[in-house]
Amino acid sequence: MKILLKKSLIVTGCLLTLGLIAIWLIWGIYFSSQITYAGKIFEIKKGERFLDIALHLEQNKLIKSKWFFDLYGIYTSKYKKIQPGKYELSPSFSVAQMLDKIARGEFIKERVRVQEGWSIQDIAKELKNKQLISALDFTTTTKTVDFTEQFPFLTDKPKDVGLEGYIFPDTYDIRADASAVEIIQTTLHNFDNKLTPEIRKQIADQKKTYFEIITMASILEKEVMLYSDKQIVAGILWKRIEEGWPLQVDATLAYFTGRYSMELTKKDLATDSPYNTYKHKGLPKGPICNPGINSIKAAIDYHKTPYWFYMSKPDGTVLYSKTLAEQNANRQIHWSKYDQ
Repeated sequence: MKILLKKSLIVTGCLLTLGLIAIWLIWGIYFSSQITYAGKIFEIKKGERFLDIALHLEQNKLIKSKWFFDLYGIYTSKYKKIQPGKYELSPSFSVAQMLDKIARGEFIKERVRVQEGWSIQDIAKELKNKQLISALDFTTTTKTVDFTEQFPFLTDKPKDVGLEGYIFPDTYDIRADASAVEIIQTTLHNFDNKLTPEIRKQIADQKKTYFEIITMASILEKEVMLYSDKQIVAGILWKRIEEGWPLQVDATLAYFTGRYSMELTKKDLATDSPYNTYKHKGLPKGPICNPGINSIKAAIDYHKTPYWFYMSKPDGTVLYSKTLAEQNANRQIHWSKYDQ
């Protein structure tokens, strides 16, 4: 009888202990820190141990007790899912809320919009302004890191040409601690997705390379605005290449000089640069900006016309000519005051 009573007391004691622990956990997980506090930036580094994360949270006064955090993380197996990054955390979060946030990877992100027609330099400047990475880090990575194995569409790109043209214009939510390589990988994944099977087939059917199409698309992006005009201009430029004419495109030379088309001088036109399409036939050395999808499609689905020349008016509309005489007449009418 005494033995049974003793066992009963032990069982009762264990149950009470477990009950107290359960209450303790529930309080710590769901009811602790209900007062609202301002958030803090907390960084979890790659490879950091879960127990160290809990300790640092406690040291930063984001949690009251690392033991609540440790026990709940182990009990739920969320300690295996912790993702590195910078988080905005508050002492007002319960342990459950905090663990959910860092297990789901709800780290701080910066929204960056890469506009159509931006160059690598423009993008680098924007990333710097957003305080994500240095401009030099980004531009250097686009020139020195080889992404070909991960993205086979880069295979036909010359080795001495960087990633100009391949940083697809779009809006990106970038992790605050993302590296230049990670940012570029995100944009290249996007580019890869935009190259639909239909687009890839059209390029193959025309016996052109991705690099040629992107280079032409970058010119169209800078030269004309409307998709219909891009298709006509693409037809003119491909025809010039086929017939052995120089492209004579201001935008390619402006990319090299850093000046606008209207600012180009006779000295610029005589510059011996692989981007001088007045002096050298064929496409320039590489893309001159990062084109949008419409420019890429126009470079593929171009229109054949009797025109050999085109000219954008100051208001953006485009004039087309069959002869050089017509082109010069249009220029005299619409651009003579800018040539003085």
